[in-house]
Amino acid sequence: MFQKYNLLAIIVICTMFLLVACSKSDKELKNIQQADYLVSYSNAMKNGGYIYAYEW
Repeated sequence: MFQKYNLLAIIVICTMFLLVACSKSDKELKNIQQADYLVSYSNAMKNGGYIYAYEW
């Protein structure tokens, strides 16, 4: 069970680094990626979300 949360944490951290990099280069791209990040994160938090496809 903890491995699923570890994978989610890795995805979130990587996405945050992408957001920081994009905010320095292109604001519009940042907004698109931030929206995609929020959708992905909310889907992962739902019961039976896509994150549960990653079975170890």
